[in-house]
Amino acid sequence: MKKNPHLGIVSDIAEYLHSSAPVASHDLALGAAIAVMSSFAAGRYVIQPEGMPEASVVTQSVMLLGEVGTGKGLTMVAVERLFQVVGDPAIASGFTTPETLWKHATKNPGLLWVLPNANHHSLAARDPSLEGKRPQPKQSDVLLELQSNTTGLDAVFYPLPIRDTKTQRFNRQAPVTLLAETTPQAMRERLPGWMEGSPFYGELLFVGAARHQRTRHATLSEDPSPALIAKLRELSGQRNSPEAVMVQLDEEAAKVYRALLGYCRFDVPAHEPDAVALLAERVLRVAALYAIGNDHRQPVVTKQLIAEALELVKWSREYARMGLQGSHARCFTELVADEVPTTH
Repeated sequence: MKKNPHLGIVSDIAEYLHSSAPVASHDLALGAAIAVMSSFAAGRYVIQPEGMPEASVVTQSVMLLGEVGTGKGLTMVAVERLFQVVGDPAIASGFTTPETLWKHATKNPGLLWVLPNANHHSLAARDPSLEGKRPQPKQSDVLLELQSNTTGLDAVFYPLPIRDTKTQRFNRQAPVTLLAETTPQAMRERLPGWMEGSPFYGELLFVGAARHQRTRHATLSEDPSPALIAKLRELSGQRNSPEAVMVQLDEEAAKVYRALLGYCRFDVPAHEPDAVALLAERVLRVAALYAIGNDHRQPVVTKQLIAEALELVKWSREYARMGLQGSHARCFTELVADEVPTTH
């Protein structure tokens, strides 16, 4: 896998995940690396572009999408191995009650929740068309209760930063980052009915891979580089830091983001799903995670990072859009290319 120098340690993480899995895909490794970066960011970073009414926590959950044999599960195993090597405990694979999830989330700020295809869909809101005819996995109750109890779904996955009234500084709010995987068949059969009514699935970054994109490795990379381990351990040691760090946008990045936001608000056809939530906000989060990967002390989003994020996120929205409504004559990626020419 070729290293992308613009992405900092996100590229280093992706490179390790790709080289340490027997079957791997460039895009899946990058998607998983974004989730890992989100976990290590641990809610310590907030971003508020000009015109945004309130700051948002920089976090991004990821769904790996691909047929059986594309390396989704093996990539997730590599993620677990990375956490073991770094010695970071903020990773888990399943819970049976909201209380257990909340306990783990508060004990390990920035918890990475890894869920395989067999049970990821149990986190979605119940499909009303089922009418209780099909038994649901236990974890479905976790999400349903989170939606109704005092913690709330957003408090777990997408909390808002809290501003200290005396110092006017933001105090960190640590979200749970999800790394899940599914297949196109499950996407077609399960997600359309759930994505529209679920604030959970509406926030996911969908990263896909086809079988022809996979790479088989005869020799696997055993450990990450010492430099990567050192950087992740430094971030791990700051998980409990109480103060939030503001991610900045330089002038060119802010201009491109305003253009993207304007396009999403005014130029996307009415029959399309919410482009602001599924594209503009997602691009901002991914670009911010790239910026943190470059400099976690003073992260700055540049035009290049917006372009890098857009290249990945526009396909995420395409997957989500097809899952919601099926294909249309005009591809969303073509609309983006016409309206927001921020390509390399």
